[in-house]
Amino acid sequence: MNIEVFNLEEYNYLIKLFQVALRCRHFLDLNIDEICSLLKDDHLNVVSEELTFEAAMHWVDHDSPNRSQFVPRLLSSMRLGLIPLDVFTEKIAAHSLVKENWSSCCFLIQQVTDFLQVDIIIKSPFYKMHT
Repeated sequence: MNIEVFNLEEYNYLIKLFQVALRCRHFLDLNIDEICSLLKDDHLNVVSEELTFEAAMHWVDHDSPNRSQFVPRLLSSMRLGLIPLDVFTEKIAAHSLVKENWSSCCFLIQQVTDFLQVDIIIKSPFYKMHT
């Protein structure tokens, strides 16, 4: 946790009320270190990691010419392995900002895709019958 970029009270607010906080102007004014610190925090209160991705892309869209370069760093700060494979491939890997930064994102995208495919196989009842 990189709380030196925040005061502790502000950081705790952002972590606990992330879905509310991301609609505030202050969220859009965070710098890359602050946003990555939030996204990495295991205490981040989100319903799904898909929301984390949407929040990160919202942050990038606020100043896309200057922030689109940070998409690979943002992706590596998220818990992408918790996103269902179909959502990951259709919404994240296919996102225009990810495609725009493909050369920097492709290795991570492939790793997560491989992980999610293996996770599906391992959870399959058919797989358990043959092990």
